[in-house]
Amino acid sequence: MTTAREIIWKADEIAREQGLNQSSWSKAAGKADSGQTVSRILSRGECKLSTLIDLLDPLGYEVTFQKKV
Repeated sequence: MTTAREIIWKADEIAREQGLNQSSWSKAAGKADSGQTVSRILSRGECKLSTLIDLLDPLGYEVTFQKKV
């Protein structure tokens, strides 16, 4: 993946495959906002790294950095 937008859309796809809607995904990530966080991120296509990390955790994923070879 090459852009933040692609990563965000992939995370949304994974959440939906796991049966999570925006509200339940947001709540599982510790965001008590009825899915507003996820909705805003999807519409903007960008977010803070800390927010992405919080959202990936309940999906069973994490952010890692890898040096190019």
